[in-house]
Amino acid sequence: MMTYRTVSGIAIAMVWWASTVVGVPFSDIYRKMMTQLPSSNRLPGVVEPLSLQNLIDGIERHDFEQIYFGDNRVITRSKDEDYTYITPINPYITTKLVDISLKNQLDPIFLPNMPTESPPDLLGGFINIFIVLSILRSVQMYAARLLSRRNNDRNQTEAYDPFMGMGMGGFGFMPPGVNSRNRDYTINTTLSDWAGSREVLVECAEIVTYLKNNTNYVNAGATIPKGILMEGPPGTGKTLLAKAIAGEADANFIAMAGSEFIEMYVGLGAQRVRNLFDEARRKSPCIIFIDEIDAIGRQRGGGGNMNTGSNEEKDQTLNQLLSEMDGFNTNDGILVLAATNRRDILDKALLRPGRFDRVIQIPLPDTSSRQDILELYLKNKVKGPEIDTLELAKITRGFSGAQLKNLLNEAAILVARRNDTTLGMPDIREALEKTLIGIKKTVDDRPADIKRRVAIHEVGHAFIVAKYPQYFDLQKVSIQASYSGVGGFTLFTEKDGFTEGGLYTKDFLVKRLMVAMGGKAAEAVFYGEDFVSVGATGDLNQANMLASDMIEKYGMGDKLNVFFKSPQSEPFTKYAEATKATIDREVTQLVKEAYHMAVELIRKNRDTLDILVDDLLAKTQVTNELYLPMVAAEVAEVAKAECDPGCML
Repeated sequence: MMTYRTVSGIAIAMVWWASTVVGVPFSDIYRKMMTQLPSSNRLPGVVEPLSLQNLIDGIERHDFEQIYFGDNRVITRSKDEDYTYITPINPYITTKLVDISLKNQLDPIFLPNMPTESPPDLLGGFINIFIVLSILRSVQMYAARLLSRRNNDRNQTEAYDPFMGMGMGGFGFMPPGVNSRNRDYTINTTLSDWAGSREVLVECAEIVTYLKNNTNYVNAGATIPKGILMEGPPGTGKTLLAKAIAGEADANFIAMAGSEFIEMYVGLGAQRVRNLFDEARRKSPCIIFIDEIDAIGRQRGGGGNMNTGSNEEKDQTLNQLLSEMDGFNTNDGILVLAATNRRDILDKALLRPGRFDRVIQIPLPDTSSRQDILELYLKNKVKGPEIDTLELAKITRGFSGAQLKNLLNEAAILVARRNDTTLGMPDIREALEKTLIGIKKTVDDRPADIKRRVAIHEVGHAFIVAKYPQYFDLQKVSIQASYSGVGGFTLFTEKDGFTEGGLYTKDFLVKRLMVAMGGKAAEAVFYGEDFVSVGATGDLNQANMLASDMIEKYGMGDKLNVFFKSPQSEPFTKYAEATKATIDREVTQLVKEAYHMAVELIRKNRDTLDILVDDLLAKTQVTNELYLPMVAAEVAEVAKAECDPGCML
């Protein structure tokens, strides 16, 4: 049978092991444990028994330094602390002894109830603790394997110990520092790998110049911005620019995503921020890049009065980031780059000078920028002489740099599919249609009447586009079905003068509404209003959205010509019911007028549309060569009829 000392030794060993797991100092656990053990070996001085009468006499003579009550006994300590006395008592006289102690100015201390059972029960309690801690360790090891597997997927090579967490010991599920996640990269990217706005390149080149040689800036009294925020739509190359700046400046580069700071336990995200900046200070000069910073930089207080753990964790992480960027710590040689496409939701304290001193807007590329991007990504491809990058730039309006890169890659895949190596213009056009429309069906088994209805619908769109060449350029009309559910499509672009400047007129937008309603209008003219199909569902959605913008944002209504509706992100903005009803009426009126105008235009040119429909059915897809002569002749006739007798055409 094990002795009491053996049991205590085993228990202490278990507690020491538990302290290594939990992360609490062993001395604290041992001290707390010892206050609960009924061992007289730990009492100071010589321990002797004391009778009840001698106890009362000693209290009245003030012989004791301290008196303890607990476990049906009284423990007293002499003033010289050489002796400690133990007196068994009946619980019923405890109150009287307490009164005597207080009367003689001896403050009693009540000990918690101490276990009186045999040592094996104490061992059983520690065995239960051991089982619980073993379960917790098993959970930790399972989580560690998951994290290790994720790190292996990221090609991480450094060891990871889940029990070396930051701030919370073994329960943090966090690596000990930035290096353990291998966010320190070797950069081989330069600014020549990015194409787009030349003004953006100038801004980035200036940063590189300062990092490499800041003599001129220092002489001029200028300092490098502590933080630079790159804002722009997805795919415009914000991350690529950050890597290019680091590569050009030949500086250390540490990259993290904003979501990597957010953890389940409050305080761990803040610890991760501290470790990130500590690592950057050790590797100065260093560039820290935080992608999608809106994950941690959202405006604080967004959760209202609900102080949830998630909101508290995000707020603490943001507060730590604010402190590290512009606090008591020095950040010499550290540049913080961040990227977001939601600057509007970022905290104002994060955007102030001293933290993010400069904001670089990276917009979607314009025509010339798209041409530069296409030429950049065509360098590593064998291209045919007929490829016109300017024409491609015009028909890819609204594409980002990433979309243009993917477009050329899709075209190269089509070239490889036919066992060729030379990229031609038809390949790029086919890839563009695949990107916009989806995979086309090679076998069209639709009935003839369905094909004719689709042809009438698409010709309705195309004819109105060709009718207004001052606004639009028709590219292609097709009735070839695709697996995305599209029965046919009409491709057209807007004139550069409108798209680049962005100053759309009301007349232009009304014509855009007419184009959207052209398919439904053609079906109404050919089949009658009662036999219009549901194929115009997408057109109706597009037209009503545009009309809503015209009324709510652009002030192009009859009654609401100076009205502007606040963004939907403001949840407490309210309008009168009468105003809402007026908005609905004006939107409906705009769409109806555009629809009636489209119907009248198609009805007047019914004979021309018959020819276009038959040609489209015969060829499946046509370009603008067939439309331009017919529309040009009609425009000439109209101009001649409206010409004064003395004018010359």
